[in-house]
Amino acid sequence: MRMRNAIIIIIGIILCFTHLSLFAQPKIQIIYPKNNDFVFSSDSIFIYGNVQPPTAEFWINKIAIKLFPNGSFLKMFQIDPENPVYDAQATTGKDTISQHLTIRIPDYMLTSPAAPLQFDTSFIYPKKPIMLRPGDLLRVAVKGSPGASAFLDIEGLLSNFPLYEVPANRQRFWGNAVYGGMPPVKANGVEGLYTGTFLIDSTHQADNRMIRFRLYKTGHDTLSLIGPGTLTIDRTPSPMQARLELPIFRPDIQYHGNAMFLIPGGTPVPFTAQYGNYVRFFLSDGEAVWLPVDSLQVLPSAKPAAPVRILSNWLRHEDRRSSFYFRLSRPTIVKIDARKSPAALVLTFWDLQNLAPTINIPKNHPLIERTTWNKISDKIQEFRIELKNGQLWGYQLEYQRNNLVLEIKDPPELPKWPTSPLRGLMITLDPGHNPDTGAVGPSGLMEKDVNLVVCERIKKILSQKGAFVLLTREDAYGIDLETRPQLARFVDADVLISMHFNSLPDGVNPYKNSGTSTYYFQPHSYKLAQIIHNRLLQSLKLPDYGLYNRSYVLTKPTDFLSVLVEPAFIIHPAEEMLIPTPEFQEKIAQAIVDALEEFFNATRTP
Repeated sequence: MRMRNAIIIIIGIILCFTHLSLFAQPKIQIIYPKNNDFVFSSDSIFIYGNVQPPTAEFWINKIAIKLFPNGSFLKMFQIDPENPVYDAQATTGKDTISQHLTIRIPDYMLTSPAAPLQFDTSFIYPKKPIMLRPGDLLRVAVKGSPGASAFLDIEGLLSNFPLYEVPANRQRFWGNAVYGGMPPVKANGVEGLYTGTFLIDSTHQADNRMIRFRLYKTGHDTLSLIGPGTLTIDRTPSPMQARLELPIFRPDIQYHGNAMFLIPGGTPVPFTAQYGNYVRFFLSDGEAVWLPVDSLQVLPSAKPAAPVRILSNWLRHEDRRSSFYFRLSRPTIVKIDARKSPAALVLTFWDLQNLAPTINIPKNHPLIERTTWNKISDKIQEFRIELKNGQLWGYQLEYQRNNLVLEIKDPPELPKWPTSPLRGLMITLDPGHNPDTGAVGPSGLMEKDVNLVVCERIKKILSQKGAFVLLTREDAYGIDLETRPQLARFVDADVLISMHFNSLPDGVNPYKNSGTSTYYFQPHSYKLAQIIHNRLLQSLKLPDYGLYNRSYVLTKPTDFLSVLVEPAFIIHPAEEMLIPTPEFQEKIAQAIVDALEEFFNATRTP
């Protein structure tokens, strides 16, 4: 009898909670986009968030939306530029709640009306004063009513110069549009984009000249617009000179590859163009660097600096570092390029007049095979350092007065088998974001929080293996982005791993873009990134979103191996439900530790 009564009570409780779940007042939380947000897509948008209780029926613009077991949802919609409004409605029993969402689209992503004739000043180039030299191309662009004839005028230089209307091309916006239960709709690209290119020669003159655009269409008055940019042509025999206030070591902008430029502070360097607050240093064919004007001082004299001479050079090996010293007559611009196959470091010197003697490398050197000098041109010389075993472990390049110093890490001293190769290594783990939240998932899960939890799991396993581990942040304390790699540099890290969870830009199809991705920039980090990526794919069983070369703050450092991982997409409900579970987090942590062991096992001797 007691058993029967207990069963009846339990069934009653279950039915009570079921009834409350089925008929509770529904709640809608739209995580992205927020009401009145700008959306940078003209054809499609994804909307995600959550509805409670998960048993509710849910619609957006009268389209039924699937709710995941935790109440999350993600849906892609066509954008109607004339009425970018989305009405959400959730129902449980007799209770219904509605939420209204309006998005905004930037004008430059929409086709301007054909009539009346008009310009759209949100899309115009140049927007700022520009300075060029003979031999440069002046590129202009403006947006206006489609189907018109467009012309460019620059007083004393150009008159009635025709501009070309670019064909509409919806692939301008990355991604594919999917419109739920509706058939795919071909979205039109932006029309009315007019562009032109003009070659400046030695006879052309311009000093802060206004740039005027004109539109003409039969049956309409000619429309004229003076752009915000102006043109100056520098016709001086030698390029203007500028002195950098502080040294800069960074990837360049126009050179395709992973090269890093070291531009010394206090040294005059020629610049050949200016656009707004940026100036261009033209180094050689196909290579140019744009730098902010507030980082330099323009010099009144255009007299070129004296050529550079190498007075002496030598190699010093101590404290697991091989340091090359080049004593120069003055500092000059240097490019360093790490090559993967064959493994090498290549230094390129600008304005270098002489070749220094080749540095002899001892046969038993732990890292370096040989060095050679090559003359590229009268002003450009190349110093090549060939490496043993195909792996670079990190380097630093800096000026110490007139001495250029390249410091290269030796391979780490790994313990013998069967001890874990991670014992004694210094590994920095970076839980991405904070104080910013990072991406936010449909349920409200914040990326910054889960990044820290996963890194703590990785730290625990690494510490058990005997590795020294530093987290760039702990608990609720935040840290700025630039400081994170500096911390890894301060502790002389062997490896830096930055933990993130992924999201997508507007207009990209989340149903076709999900899963695991891994990122690196420096060539010597590629092999480790590849192994981490493969291990994550094997363990997590999510789609392969790719292994990418990207110049991020946490992948650019040259001092150590640096990899950024995005194990899953936090904005995708199916993947977001996995991320906070201990089982999934443990899989991520173990996969990364296994990858580190695999990588370092392959580099140590039996």
